[in-house]
Amino acid sequence: MTNSTQQPESIVIVGGGTAGWMCAAYLAAKWSKRYHITLIESAQIGTVGVGEGSTPFLKQFFAELGWQESDWMPACDATYKTGIEFSNWTSNERFKRYFHPFFSALDLDTAEHFFANCNQLRKGKNAAVRPEQFFSAATMAEAAVSPVSTSLGGDIDYAYHFDASKLAGCLRNFAVQQSVTHLTGNVLNVQCTNGHVTQLETDCSAPLTATLFIDCSGFRGLLMKQGLGQSLQSYQDCLFNDRAVAIPTPHNSPLQAITPQTRSEGLSCGWMWNIPLTSRIGNGYVYSSQFCSPEQAEAELRLRLNISDETP
Repeated sequence: MTNSTQQPESIVIVGGGTAGWMCAAYLAAKWSKRYHITLIESAQIGTVGVGEGSTPFLKQFFAELGWQESDWMPACDATYKTGIEFSNWTSNERFKRYFHPFFSALDLDTAEHFFANCNQLRKGKNAAVRPEQFFSAATMAEAAVSPVSTSLGGDIDYAYHFDASKLAGCLRNFAVQQSVTHLTGNVLNVQCTNGHVTQLETDCSAPLTATLFIDCSGFRGLLMKQGLGQSLQSYQDCLFNDRAVAIPTPHNSPLQAITPQTRSEGLSCGWMWNIPLTSRIGNGYVYSSQFCSPEQAEAELRLRLNISDETP
């Protein structure tokens, strides 16, 4: 949403959270010496703080920022992730459990055998195709060992689990250190001309003008929906799992025994996640509201976790 075809001299980001602050941090790391970057967020809108799991792209993203793991992982209760274990997603007994690994340089040779076996299976021949038999990530997860090593050689690709609200705070601190201007307040009015956002009226500053505005306000769509009148495209006809309930639980084993993997288990009306952080375990049930009420979903998740209704 620009009001000029030229490169921006100033950038205004509306909305914080992980989306807004990742955007601000990246632009600041690349453009802070040339462009002035401002982010405005409301103190009245909270950030979802359940456990989150990423893919290896987040590791690459932080490397682009020049952000060290020691700068954010301890503060975000973060753990390493080498892959995702899927269980109870099919009635096929052979594939009752499936481990999706993150590929790394350690797997160059064994991966060729895995893909060759998959081709044989597609042709109707019997072949071993369980990824845990071919990829080092599965072995790391089973042994509960960190993917960070200086002795194995090669670059091991991995991801993270983290507390989303804490990560947003760390990204904010990083971005502010990179000269991003942080405003805490509300956008009162969005002015547009010829289909472009031109100015924002706020309750915390003088009117904000910029040559590039970025909307990170989520479903509220302060710029896209309320300002430019754009509507969200619904995927309800194909997005069957449209609700979620989350319940954190404490660790019942030493932190050293944390397995570096996300667990995803099929339930009656969707699937549940199990994400280990250093401070707790994040659990949630993503379900279809066509077949399950919020109360039924919570009851099923509590039953699976073996916790009572009184447990927060």
